[in-house]
This record gives sequence, C-alpha cells and structure tokens, in this order.
Amino acid sequence: MKILNNENNLATFLKGIREREVIIVSAFASGTENIVDLLLDCGNRLELLVGTINSFSSPDFFEYCKNIENDNFSLSVDFRYQNSVHWKLYLIKPATVIIGSANFTNTGLSLKRDTCVVIENKALLENYMEELATMKSSSDVVSCNQRRFHNDLQKYRENHRRIQAGRARSVQASNGDEWLSEEENQLIPVFIWDSRHTKATIEEAHELLKEDSDEGSASMLRDFFTYACNESNLPYSQGDLVLCMNSNGSYADFYSFDRILYEDGLNYIYSYKQKRYTRPFRLSNEIKREIKNRVNDWFKREVTELGRTEIQDLIKSANKALQRTSR
Repeated sequence: MKILNNENNLATFLKGIREREVIIVSAFASGTENIVDLLLDCGNRLELLVGTINSFSSPDFFEYCKNIENDNFSLSVDFRYQNSVHWKLYLIKPATVIIGSANFTNTGLSLKRDTCVVIENKALLENYMEELATMKSSSDVVSCNQRRFHNDLQKYRENHRRIQAGRARSVQASNGDEWLSEEENQLIPVFIWDSRHTKATIEEAHELLKEDSDEGSASMLRDFFTYACNESNLPYSQGDLVLCMNSNGSYADFYSFDRILYEDGLNYIYSYKQKRYTRPFRLSNEIKREIKNRVNDWFKREVTELGRTEIQDLIKSANKALQRTSR
C-alpha cells in the first residue's frame, strides 16, 4: 500500500498510466477535461461514473464528455441527486485500487487538501467492479449514449444553475482567487446590455413598478434592465445576483435582480438600493479591464452565464496583468 500526497499526487499518478483499463467513480467532477483527454491519448480505456449531489458537478464537463467520439470512453451520470454516488474511487485493471477523499477535480487530484492510498489487490478491485455493476443497474444511472441523457442533462443544468445562483448570493470572497478556491463555486450569471433606455421605456418601467409596489419606484431603485423574450424563456430568476455590464464592458458590477415584471414581450428587471451590496468577489481594476477584453465575444455568443473555466481564465489573466504592473 502506498499513500499519495501533494508532492506525489493523484494527477501525476494518472498521467503515468498507459494502455490500461481505468474506471473512475467520483461524487463530483469539474475542470478535468484535460485529464480525460490525456488518459485516452495514452491508449487507455476509460469509464467515468459521476454523482450529482447538490448539483455541484459541472454540466459543461458532462457535455464535453458526451461529445467525445472514442470507443474506448464511456460516461455515466448518477442522476439520483442527493441519493447519488459519493465515492472517490479510481480502479486500474488488473489490480490497482486508489481510494480516499479526492474527487475528480483539479483540487481533488492535486491532493492539496485530500488524501488517498494505492492498494494492489485484484480481489478488492473485482469486488468493487461487482458493486459498480449493481449501482449502474439503477434506472437513474444514465449512460451518455442513452436517448434520455440529453433531457436528464438539461434538467440537471437548470438545477445546477439554480444552486449556483443561490451560492452567488451567499458566498462572499475577498477576491477572485478565494472564490475559485471553493470548487463548489461553478457559475456566475451575466447580463450584457447594448443600448441606453429610451424615455418611454424608463416611464413604463417606473409605472409598472409603481403599480406593483406601495413604495415610490424612484426612491427604491438602484437601476433596472430590460430583456426581450417570453416570460418563460428568461434566463434569469428573481433573486439572482448577476454580473452586469454594457457591450463595451463598462459599468461592470454585480446587481441583485430583486423584482422581474413582464409586459408585452419585455421583461423589466429591477435592482433595488441596499445599504450594502452583495458581491461574490471584488471586481478589481484588472478584472474589469479583462472583462472589456472579452465582452465583445460574450455579447456575440449571447452569453448569460460564465462557467468556472471562463471565470478561472478571466481571473488568471487579471492576476498576470497585476504582476506586470507591479514589477
């Protein structure tokens, strides 16, 4: 038996595997697409089974894996949510069993705060394979090749977004790196506008809010936004905390979408004044500059949310810019 640690970590161990059959079962998976690709490029046969507890696993990771065209790869997702698998198990046939607390995520594989042991025991591996077969027999453990997978993934993505919107309201980190240090933080809603409100729109917005509220609309408003679509297709929910900016990347800040009213094909989204405004993390000047560098692409793609990978890249670039200016 061998203990893996931060210096001799699980990521390094996996990168050294060649032409073997690898089975990974993890409660949570995110950001490890490169490890999947590397294992396949090294001639391995790879099977993944991932859980959905608290909807923390990344739906973008599932989507990426679903689109892999390789006969040596398979993905199954345990869509039983709170009752889904909570294992952190890595099997390499014929006899290697790795077990511990490390999820199939970058932080997990780094073993910065997790641990695992490597056991060479063929009988133990075969026992786990039997347990795995029993688990996969559940109707809610769905292979990405099954017809229902697309619909199950869409439902999961909606649930994941609701959970992440709630985390955006409740998690307040001092900076982007601290926010990223918690791998449960996966997504931030985004709203980009491309023109100022007309006088008629402003009047209509205030009139609607006045009819809806006993308070004077002007005194309670921080700002409002409009989004043209059917009420059911609006990609935001009342209560969301959203990163807002114009199509040039100016005025970037987090706004709470406190009230949403619908009228004639237009959603009026109101953000109220508060004594203290909630932000998942502080938008430094470097982050705001990086937002300006990227917003044109986001606007063209009609982005309404940023996933963890994009946020990570944004903050990494902002940190590099800060290092250059501080030299």
